[in-house]
Amino acid sequence: MLAFTFFALLIVICDCAQSDLGIFTCTSEVCTTFNDGNCKIKLCNGFNTTKILHPDVPCDCCEYCIEHLEEGSPCFSTTILVPERMCGPGLACLPDASQEDGYSCQETSTDCTRALDQYNEMLESGSVGIATVKPSCTVDGDYEPKRCLYGLTCYCVGPENNRLTGEVAPADPSSLEMDCECARDYAKAEAAGLLDVGFQRCLPNGNYDPLQCIGDLCFCINPEFEVTDGPIPRSAVDRLKCFNSRYPLADNFEDSNYFSCELEHKKVQEEFDFYANDNIHVLGLDFPECQPDGFYHRIQIRNNQSVCVNIHGVAYSEYAPGAAPDNDDYRCNCARTKELLQEYTTALPVCCANGNFRQWQCMAGKCFCVDPYGEQLTSQTNIFEVDLGDENQLWCYFTGDDDCW
Repeated sequence: MLAFTFFALLIVICDCAQSDLGIFTCTSEVCTTFNDGNCKIKLCNGFNTTKILHPDVPCDCCEYCIEHLEEGSPCFSTTILVPERMCGPGLACLPDASQEDGYSCQETSTDCTRALDQYNEMLESGSVGIATVKPSCTVDGDYEPKRCLYGLTCYCVGPENNRLTGEVAPADPSSLEMDCECARDYAKAEAAGLLDVGFQRCLPNGNYDPLQCIGDLCFCINPEFEVTDGPIPRSAVDRLKCFNSRYPLADNFEDSNYFSCELEHKKVQEEFDFYANDNIHVLGLDFPECQPDGFYHRIQIRNNQSVCVNIHGVAYSEYAPGAAPDNDDYRCNCARTKELLQEYTTALPVCCANGNFRQWQCMAGKCFCVDPYGEQLTSQTNIFEVDLGDENQLWCYFTGDDDCW
């Protein structure tokens, strides 16, 4: 059963307004009466400044502006939470022997900026492929959270371009609202080993779900994490303003607002706990692996085999199961991506018998090599793209099972 401890912590930390059920929340009214000496208002002039929310003031009631320093300007490394000046977008405070204090604002060099430089070099040399995606970097040099592949899906990535949960077809309306904030926060919690204490639910596109539950209490939130309706008991979840037909209702009201994988996980956990109370260990109780959106992860372990499944946990009939549960070569990426696209297009990727991407794909009369997620690979030394019919010239071209990721 999933709990949403992180959001509960956020509510307790804010400690600004109290609901009838004793849960403290920040509301828009709190800041109108807030007055504290920690909030030394520094207005933004609209040029070369960054607006932040002062960390020493609760409920984000204090806006504060920081002046941007230009490239080459002297700076200093500090642990001060709210400095008066900082290096501007795309710059970092790095060692510089020519400066009296030993530091200056210099252009940031990150994985994303280096990938962007490489892309621009390939663009000049004419070696950019038909499906090559231009890297998109933030002002800090990190990868933008949303990444879309030509002819495939949009999905969430971390600051270093690592693939995260959250994937939709570009034609899906939810792709336009995709911010991947929940997907990134989930990855941080996973890296810190905090998922055992619970995490709030995401949407399939990687955003936060506006309907959250902590235990048996459910409520609505807005993008600023303010509680806009509730909390109310889970059994009455359909009375919330943010409730709609996508959220499941159960005959047993206590099981309402659990998606298919969440509900199975809850039932297995209850059975496990029932026998554990009598020191009985039951064999064959397999916990499903759920995504942060409450649906099934694309790979499930069943009867000691890896199986590709759709979001509802139904195994794809066209893909063979993997022999070993710990087989890293069994990914099912293509199987899930292909299903997401089928509603919107007939131009679909070619999957292998195990649900992985075939190492070479074709579109618009061209064939090229791809990575395990279907993204076109580029190379300045190998043949990276050929006309349809000449695919046997590709370095990644093989026959049979050897051409599968």
